[in-house]
Amino acid sequence: MPRYKLTLEYHSARFAGWQVQLEVRTVQGELQKCLGRLLNREVKVTGAGRTDAGVHALGQVAHFDAEPIDAPARFLFRLNSALPQDVCVRSIVEVAADFHARYSARRKTYRYRVAHAPSAFAAGLAWRVHGDVDWTPVKEATRLLEGSHDFSGFCIADSKKEDCTCHVFSAQWTCDEQSAEFEITADRFLHRMVRLIVGTLVDIGRGRWAPDHIQKILASGEVRMAGPAAPPEGLYLVSVEYP
Repeated sequence: MPRYKLTLEYHSARFAGWQVQLEVRTVQGELQKCLGRLLNREVKVTGAGRTDAGVHALGQVAHFDAEPIDAPARFLFRLNSALPQDVCVRSIVEVAADFHARYSARRKTYRYRVAHAPSAFAAGLAWRVHGDVDWTPVKEATRLLEGSHDFSGFCIADSKKEDCTCHVFSAQWTCDEQSAEFEITADRFLHRMVRLIVGTLVDIGRGRWAPDHIQKILASGEVRMAGPAAPPEGLYLVSVEYP
């Protein structure tokens, strides 16, 4: 059967994450239910990553196998009409049989939004940080993340893998008077890695540590040295890149 690649976005406030779970609403579950109804068969959807509850996506990627789909543009319209309003499939294309949304990925980009001024539009979409944050040491510390490192110190203990090495291609902050955005691109991410990094960086900006504390966490591999994980609602999966 042909394999199809989906690129989609979702607002995760009312989802219990990406992965199918019993008796709770998930993005994967909604996709499989709607695709199964349209294709009149059971459909398994595989995502590029399992975003946690509360984490949004602007460019999640998934794949599924099905009988040939005639008029993909019309099928895309029907699929979005069937899906709830907090999920939107932006594109559907046929891909090679060996394409895998997760294992074929070469880079992922995440964005984290911080609001440091009151905003009606930050609720559920950004982390409202109270108090002063000095973004100069934050940016200095952020540069230390780039390159290949063992990120064990930025992964929750029960999810650590045998190899926790990740290559960070870029990491940077964009700030103004109202908000700040952190964007990071890497070849892979560990469980809760971005949220732990952001929580640590914000604590550096509050004066809890010097910028080189990032190096100490990377060298130690001890997650207890990191700051508390930033809340999930500020995190967005922006894009997944393939060869």
